Amino acid sequence: MRTYLTAHDIANTARMIRVMHVGAILLTEGTTDARVYGRFVNDAKCKLVPALGKDNAIGAISILENDRFCGVLAIIDTDFWRIDGITLNSPNILLTDTHDLESLILFSYLFS
Repeated sequence: MRTYLTAHDIANTARMIRVMHVGAILLTEGTTDARVYGRFVNDAKCKLVPALGKDNAIGAISILENDRFCGVLAIIDTDFWRIDGITLNSPNILLTDTHDLESLILFSYLFS
């Protein structure tokens, strides 16, 4: 069932959350990311939504930006984008400092 979810579904989930929640909404690339980042956010002030894929997260942010929907960010993995020279122009998309969440965790232990 998850494979059929689209960026529009994720954007609509954010809209439905906004009905009951006035705080921030954070889209994550996957469910594991949501569980990890969920440890660092206050659930009363920020709701997490797994986008189930990088394309869904980017697409949902684009849809919401076009609708002037405020208070939503997405965190996605950089993967090989820095090597490939790919950049994003949206201020509402945050990229991990390293390849993915797992390598970010590993590097945090190495350099702490």
